[in-house]
Amino acid sequence: MDRIKKSILVLIASLWLPMCMHAQVVVVIMNQDYTCEDPRGFDETSKWVLKKGDALLMYKRRNSYEYYGYYTAASVEIPSRFVRLPGTISGEKYIVINVDDLNLREGPSTTSGIWCYDSDYGGSIAQEQFLKNPRKVLGAYGSKYSWKPYHLPKGTRLPYLGTVNGFYKTKFNGVLFYLSTKYCTLK
Repeated sequence: MDRIKKSILVLIASLWLPMCMHAQVVVVIMNQDYTCEDPRGFDETSKWVLKKGDALLMYKRRNSYEYYGYYTAASVEIPSRFVRLPGTISGEKYIVINVDDLNLREGPSTTSGIWCYDSDYGGSIAQEQFLKNPRKVLGAYGSKYSWKPYHLPKGTRLPYLGTVNGFYKTKFNGVLFYLSTKYCTLK
């Protein structure tokens, strides 16, 4: 039974990943609260509530955004009128990433943990966490070292929450991150 579940999850992930590769990854800020049904469909009364001011990682579509939350196999479509890019309000500061492989750190230091994802896990709950050395931590199934640092694309805009010890502080998807000021621009 576990093999069947694992095969189904891997199939879902293999269909989902190519669709996301054609979409642009962006961090957006909610303009207002937005409530929608839980896309996993387990419980018809279960809702997702995205709060005004939350910064969320989404995929840009033509006239909307696609949000996966913490689930790799379920998403919701959010109309463009409910979100905005960081820095689109007059006077609002934001961070722009200037490189393709910037580590998202747990603290304002190069020795802090790096935000990583398990590249072999195709489950319905994302396997992401801060790790000091991802090459030495077994993946979700315990049989392979499959952790990879998660990187946002060059040009990504992020909310600016301050500067600490040469690192910009930001937050999206409910997680606090630190980014080296050497590889970002504050605007």
